[in-house]
Amino acid sequence: MTITCRNNQKRRGAMGTEKGAAEAFQAWALTYDQTVSKELERYAGITHQELLDRLLALAQPQNGDPVLDVGTGTGWAAIRCALAVAGGQIIGVDITPEMLTQAALNAEKVGVRERVHFAPASAMRLPYPDDAFAVVLSALALHHTTVSQSLAEMVRVLQPGGRLAIADMAAPSTWRSAPISWLIGLLLKASGLIRNPRTRAEIAAFRQTYTVPEWRSLLAAQGLGKMQVTAILRPGQRFYPGVVLVSGEKGAV
Repeated sequence: MTITCRNNQKRRGAMGTEKGAAEAFQAWALTYDQTVSKELERYAGITHQELLDRLLALAQPQNGDPVLDVGTGTGWAAIRCALAVAGGQIIGVDITPEMLTQAALNAEKVGVRERVHFAPASAMRLPYPDDAFAVVLSALALHHTTVSQSLAEMVRVLQPGGRLAIADMAAPSTWRSAPISWLIGLLLKASGLIRNPRTRAEIAAFRQTYTVPEWRSLLAAQGLGKMQVTAILRPGQRFYPGVVLVSGEKGAV
């Protein structure tokens, strides 16, 4: 079965936090992979490839599974799925055309361009029917959206018994202390004065960066079972974000 976009949602644009991220990523697409690799190693002590390995281990795509990669960026999570399994429709969606162009080029380089379809779509308004995908995953994108809304959409399009897997930024517990919360609030208020689109987008994403207990609550609110939430934080690094790996099954107890 071929999964197609709903016509009434296909052309909807990004809103709010997502719109700011789209503006930032227009100019970032060509250097995104190098930047992310450096930042992952600096803040979490993990390479981009290692992160994708762990994400796919949680997603467990099987031969023939329809797979959706939400906020695909330069496409590597979707590409890795195409390299790992045979058959099955693999779709990567993103709101930034420049990222989708780079994703298609990356898929071409490794010989899976015919296996992966890249399409423009918002994580918060996925243009696909209910229960469409066996695996829905996302790598380092959701903090640039309203996470609760994106999660609800990802679960909606996930088949009963399907697997959700997410890698995203993790907030250390110190961010919930009164002084740090005050400082983050101050940064958010000042972000409108910052001209650099990427800096604005990264500051705005503080609102949607969650601790491990908060991620568990977000998953539970969507009715997911078999939940796993693991943070990767550098030892002794109390004030910088790390990475969280999240998974669950729809309809599992």
